[in-house]
Amino acid sequence: MADEGTKKHSILEFFSGIGGMHYAAENWSRASSSSRSVEIVAAFEVSDVCNLVYSSNFGENPIQRSIEHLDASYLDSFNADTWLMSPPCQPYTSMGKQKDDQDPRARALLHLCQVVQDMQRPPNFILLENVNNFQHSNSHDRWLQALGSIGFMVHEFLLSPTQFGIPNERIRYYALARRIGKSSWNPDDIGKLLRYIPGREDVVCAAEEVEEVAAYLDESSQVDLTPYMVADNDLMKWKHGLQGYVFDIVTPESRRCSCFTKSYSKYIRGTGSLLSTNFYDEEGRLKKMNFIVLPHSGSSRCIFDVEDPWSIQDLNAMRGLKLRYFTETEVSRLMGFPEERFKFPQEMLYPKSRLGYRMLGNSLNVEVVASLLEYLFKED
Repeated sequence: MADEGTKKHSILEFFSGIGGMHYAAENWSRASSSSRSVEIVAAFEVSDVCNLVYSSNFGENPIQRSIEHLDASYLDSFNADTWLMSPPCQPYTSMGKQKDDQDPRARALLHLCQVVQDMQRPPNFILLENVNNFQHSNSHDRWLQALGSIGFMVHEFLLSPTQFGIPNERIRYYALARRIGKSSWNPDDIGKLLRYIPGREDVVCAAEEVEEVAAYLDESSQVDLTPYMVADNDLMKWKHGLQGYVFDIVTPESRRCSCFTKSYSKYIRGTGSLLSTNFYDEEGRLKKMNFIVLPHSGSSRCIFDVEDPWSIQDLNAMRGLKLRYFTETEVSRLMGFPEERFKFPQEMLYPKSRLGYRMLGNSLNVEVVASLLEYLFKED
């Protein structure tokens, strides 16, 4: 129970996954200086494996019902003032088929578009997270139209963890909506896609202010990292065409690593960074790495400098870098999950299983969402 004088936000967590929104809400509450607390009154998720992780960490079982079957009166019964959600991103990813609102996986969000308008006691605050490109979809337009029809003001954002000093590129779209206390938000920001949080421009970090990857790595003396070393048969994949050998390689001293997708460790290229554990030569100098700019994204990538991608000498040089995958714990740290309160069951960890990577790839950055909740709940 909240202390006298403490305001509690009661929250419904849709598409709860492994609990990223739950952790973000808790982090915001712990950091809040305004005596405000949170309570997750219900979480909704259909995935068995996600629910196993959620329940093992929170001691609570999400409601395993399809969101498409939740009606207005049922959601009214929770009397929740806040909705947090991260709907399936597959209908909107730039690398996918982009079926948008025609994709069956978009039905749950479209159902909520109607349900929120039918409720007697709709929420006062909503936060939605999705991939960059969602803002160009019909689903996006229908969501904003539904919220606008019942008096919500919406502010939209494109943010990456690197802006918050975290060395992980994961740009995502966020829509924050509120029905009360709207005077604390600038109406001129409606319709804009903000690249910063108003009042928090200071969080936009310069490259040199971003932490080194080393701060997020496991201690080799405490964790057996042998299973995470990249096998020779995966290294050979760099020879499959001129694009095949452009691995995204980082070192502990790097101040960026790329977005980890649900296919990390299953596919070696385009799913997340590899870590070089032997990046100095015999004379103690950093082995030569070159930065290239990828034309499709404009972002820089670090590649090992090879003269002939078909030569065995350069393959041996690649072996010499002693590349490994980031562990699930390292990825979860980069995504802001609290190490002392978040764990995967051992049977879900690599190399026994890729489920941990898959669920993290479908999740969100806890620290970014916690910062957005501070803005969402900002009092007049």
